[in-house]
Formats: sequence, C-alpha cells, structure tokens
Amino acid sequence: MDTDNICLDFFDLQENEHALRPQMNVLRDSLGELAIRLLFERNPNISQKSNTEIMKELYRLIDQLHKDYSFMLEHDCPD
Repeated sequence: MDTDNICLDFFDLQENEHALRPQMNVLRDSLGELAIRLLFERNPNISQKSNTEIMKELYRLIDQLHKDYSFMLEHDCPD
C-alpha cells in the first residue's frame, strides 16, 4: 500500500478488491436536505418550537425517508 497516497488507495479498485467504491449519489445529504425542507413546509411557525421539538421532528422525517427509500429499492419502484 502506498502510504503517501493513502486516501487514493481507498478507491483503487485495480490494486485492492476491497476498495471503497465512489458513491453514485449522496443519499445521506440529499435526504437530510429534503427532511429540512419538509420540516419547514410542515411547520410554518417553527420558530415557536423548542430546539428539542425541532430535532425530534427532523429525526422522524429522516427516519421515514430512509424507510420509504428502502421500500422503493426492495420493490423496484420506478423513479
């Protein structure tokens, strides 16, 4: 392993069969952004909620989006 270029070795598929594959899409960031947009859309008076309430709602939204995405993958739903 070339320790001078260790970050590149993570993606070196020719030299390392266990190398990380570059992501095709950044699901985590996309779902997080979608959840925040949904949070604001569903809560027009969000500034009146406590930070704890906001975080709990955001967590619920992200959890549901992950479940929906997994369902789509399992059932081969169209885009």
